[in-house]
Amino acid sequence: MNSISVVIATLNRGKDLVCLLQQIESFQTKPHEIIVVDQSESYPLEIKQQLNEILLSSSINYQKIEIKGAAAARNFGVGIALS
Repeated sequence: MNSISVVIATLNRGKDLVCLLQQIESFQTKPHEIIVVDQSESYPLEIKQQLNEILLSSSINYQKIEIKGAAAARNFGVGIALS
């Protein structure tokens, strides 16, 4: 069976990120690894709490970076997946 790594690059889309991670966590067959590369500066408290709950109860690799750009975020995530 092939291992699949999912890299999610995001910028200022906290509500969408929470929704996506909840959906992925409900899958019966989950990816080998999920890497979130977040370029957002900050989220409202409610979103932070929801993200923390998801991250604490899962094996999602959450990376907060300051580098901006979709390509940079994806490359960063792929670098983690390949290591």
